[in-house]
Amino acid sequence: MASIVALRMIKALVRLDWSVDRASGTSHHVLTKEGYRPITVPVKKGRTLKEGTARAILRQAGVSEDEFFETSRISSGGRTARRRGGSSMPSRTEANRALCIPPQ
Repeated sequence: MASIVALRMIKALVRLDWSVDRASGTSHHVLTKEGYRPITVPVKKGRTLKEGTARAILRQAGVSEDEFFETSRISSGGRTARRRGGSSMPSRTEANRALCIPPQ
């Protein structure tokens, strides 16, 4: 399993019909869903979840790794697609080059 940032995990679970019930400061978020026990996701700024912690959260949520990565790929797909040329807008570098006036 790849390294996962806690906020990416939370966003993917929200897309899978979980809701953030409460956030204890910024260190832990509690997610709830009808028919499931609450899940606590530890949030450490700038750090990834340990592999065992990420797997345990997915198991508690009843979500497979494949389902999680499919959902998280969709949630970040817009940014990824633009970097790979999926957008019709020019990149910042191309825009800067267009603004440069050639020397005379």
